[in-house]
Amino acid sequence: MKNQEIQISMNDIWKQTSTMEILIFLSEKKQGILSDFIYGMRKNPNTINRAVEILVKSELIQESTGNYNSRLFTITDLGKQIAVLAKKQQELFEQHEKTISLS
Repeated sequence: MKNQEIQISMNDIWKQTSTMEILIFLSEKKQGILSDFIYGMRKNPNTINRAVEILVKSELIQESTGNYNSRLFTITDLGKQIAVLAKKQQELFEQHEKTISLS
């Protein structure tokens, strides 16, 4: 059952753009708290909480306690590898959009 739960989570990662955005954010900033994601990405708090839950369960980010008992998140090695791919995908889409708009 555990493998199925992880597989579902991995599938959810690719479905939710917020998960990829969080991974990219953490790969660039090294750490973040929920408000960084909510305000920095201008996303609904419920969306961010769900994305963070998926990423923690999938072991792509780690949670610890920061200043003032805030939830502090860092990216794991596997999360970094996925963030590189997500960033590349994002760049390809942006490049494609430019090509389309020039046509």
